Amino acid sequence: NARLRAHAMIGPNIVFGLSLRRAIWRVTMDGIFFGDYRNKQRALDGIAEARLGLEASGRVIKIVETV
Repeated sequence: NARLRAHAMIGPNIVFGLSLRRAIWRVTMDGIFFGDYRNKQRALDGIAEARLGLEASGRVIKIVETV
C-alpha cells in the first residue's frame, strides 16, 4: 500500500483519527490524510487493513473518533 510505504519512517505508535463531516467519514493517520469514506464501516475496514501490516511490524495502533 503506497500510503503505508509513505509512512515507513513513522514512530512505533500510530494514531488513526476518524471523524464525520457532511456525511463523509474522514480518516487520518498521525494527522495526515488517509482516506474519505461514505460510511463508517468502510472507514473502519480501511483502518483494519492498514493495521494488519503496521502491527506486524511492531507498531502500536490507536483509533480516536471525534464527533
